Amino acid sequence: NTINYNQLKDYINYLRSIRLFLQRKVQHNQTQELQQIEKTKSLLQNIYNSKHRKSIELERLCTLALNALDDAKEIRPNYPVGDDNEPIFTAPANKPDIECFYEGFNAICEVTMLTDRQQWYNEGQPVMRHLRDFELKNNNNKDNYCLFIAPSLHRDTINTYWMSVKYEFEGTKQRIIPFTIKQFLILLDVLIFKKQKGGKLYYKDMISLYDNIIHQVSICKNSDEWIKSIQITLNNWKKKLMA
Repeated sequence: NTINYNQLKDYINYLRSIRLFLQRKVQHNQTQELQQIEKTKSLLQNIYNSKHRKSIELERLCTLALNALDDAKEIRPNYPVGDDNEPIFTAPANKPDIECFYEGFNAICEVTMLTDRQQWYNEGQPVMRHLRDFELKNNNNKDNYCLFIAPSLHRDTINTYWMSVKYEFEGTKQRIIPFTIKQFLILLDVLIFKKQKGGKLYYKDMISLYDNIIHQVSICKNSDEWIKSIQITLNNWKKKLMA
């Protein structure tokens, strides 16, 4: 009957949620291995050669990389997955691509393969809105950041984020960190170096990098200067941690 059918459906969904939780735990443990980190880096470097749908693959690979990077409490991608825990589509439009929870801060990660003006149209206001909703939902005395990753950064997208970081979005400044894929790979370079030395990256290392990038907004005269400063900040951060 209808009641039994609904009960069975609820139970199936409950079991799926448990399976997903366990699969993510296994995935997190696997991403800590040096060989897996190097594989993720290689796949990101060569994403244009991927046989998979590139937008989905970028979300998957960034999820693996964020799991590997530091001591996160939880990295929660919002893409739907099949029974094998592999993404079958990108995250829905009303949610961040990936949600990240750490001891000292929270973050979302938004990714796109778009590089033309459609990048600004699809990822400008929506990303800032996702971050604001995430900030309101996770108002727990922790700073909230957004890591934005794309093959290249369109000037309209950068100008939009510059305004929200330097001035405001809906009345309050935001913390948005725009990276190219190549720049994001620098984080994996540092992680691989640390792993080879028997160490790891910690969330405090990430906060230091993110806050230095945000601080540059108060020094730079415009968004173009800010984008150039991000590469310099990344290089200095890498040099310090790999010394």
